[in-house]
Amino acid sequence: MELDFSPLFYPKSVAVYGAKEKRAGYITPFQEFDYQGKLFLISDTEDEIFGLKCYKSIFDFPDPIDFVIIAIRREYVLQAIKDCKTKGVKFVHIFTAGFSEKDSEGKEIEDKILEVINKEPRGPRIIGPNCMGLYSPEGKLSFGPSFSRESGPVGVISQSGALAYRFVYDGMYRGFRFSKLISLGNSIDLSILDFLKYLNQDPKTKIICIYSEGLPLNMGKSLLNILKNVKKPVIILKGGVSEVGKRAAKSHTGSIASDLNVWNSIFKQTSAIPVDSLTELADLALAFSYSDILPTSKKIALMSFSGGTSVVQSDLCSKLGIEIPQFTKQIREEMRKYFPPWVEPQNPLDLPGTFRKPRMLDIYRSLAQSDFVDSVIIQAPARLADPYWLKIRQRNPNTVLKYLTDGGEILREHKKLYFVSCPPSYFYQQREMIKEHFQTRGFPVFFSVYDAGRAILKMNQYYLKQIKLA
Repeated sequence: MELDFSPLFYPKSVAVYGAKEKRAGYITPFQEFDYQGKLFLISDTEDEIFGLKCYKSIFDFPDPIDFVIIAIRREYVLQAIKDCKTKGVKFVHIFTAGFSEKDSEGKEIEDKILEVINKEPRGPRIIGPNCMGLYSPEGKLSFGPSFSRESGPVGVISQSGALAYRFVYDGMYRGFRFSKLISLGNSIDLSILDFLKYLNQDPKTKIICIYSEGLPLNMGKSLLNILKNVKKPVIILKGGVSEVGKRAAKSHTGSIASDLNVWNSIFKQTSAIPVDSLTELADLALAFSYSDILPTSKKIALMSFSGGTSVVQSDLCSKLGIEIPQFTKQIREEMRKYFPPWVEPQNPLDLPGTFRKPRMLDIYRSLAQSDFVDSVIIQAPARLADPYWLKIRQRNPNTVLKYLTDGGEILREHKKLYFVSCPPSYFYQQREMIKEHFQTRGFPVFFSVYDAGRAILKMNQYYLKQIKLA
């Protein structure tokens, strides 16, 4: 029987153990998110916090409770779990740290918690311990009061709370949003497997991102079998790859870093996408959030406003395995009509003499109607929006940007990917303007051509895996 996660992600009632005004991180988000359910605070020191009455015991509440957050010293956690079981609580998030990741005594407490919850009737189900918990914008749940209240297609399962924190802010800055995020910590009960199965069935989740530090010895095969049936992009960042990383994972979440051969087998037999950094994880979450188009090849056209930049970025893309093929004779002849006579159109395209003219759109049409590339990357430096152009040369940056986004629409109509590279710049306000302009029209913006090219490469690999495993 599948576990019903509705009381977890959309709870009608929540209780917080260890409520204190000076440590209100799990209280203020409910107010910031305008939580409409019943919120009960349990505190042995406070009578009222932010206008909410505090109670001494969970049994002081007459109502059933869906979800409990425990933030008390570890020696009191076991009794709190027993009380939650007696009360009939469905889910408990244990924020408290200092369990198996710390010492043998902490491991003993975890074992006793499992004994309690596994006795019939089973429950409550546990998230954690040693974790930040849940972020569900539609359910009005958050462990960060400044997290976005806007939901999106990205689901996240993370063994690290701090990494999850940063990833949410990365998404808020870069332009993608979240359906659900689960910080698991030590995962003594509910695991990656449980939430992966849930997110696979969740209609609000289109992309699944996972950060894992280790798997129990018997979990690799189960994860493999679940991933074989997942029909959404699953992007996995594996921590604890090096010897130092393994040591850090053991002290962080008590995880024994699983054999890399297990993970390599998983990536070989499923369409799960491995990444090497949080930046790459965000790049792919961004790419899949903004595009339903999957590139059928690694061939791209690269458009640039600087010849030197094109050379460097072409080298980097080639090292990745991205192909930047030369234009066919037919395409070159077509494009000559849109360039000055002294310019020979080639891939990558150097645009300085053309980008501010309406014929720029004809270049996009030529690329859109050709079969020799599946994706286009445009390098749009922040200086494109420098007020200098308007003040000195009477050139409106918005006109230029409109050509570039209108061109992207032409490519999208022909099922071609269109990614934008806009590196960090001294012109940071102008960069934000450019990013906003493109993302409002549905085109993702990356920090570099290399990042955009790497995302295209991984999307193409996902496409090919889908065909192979179908």
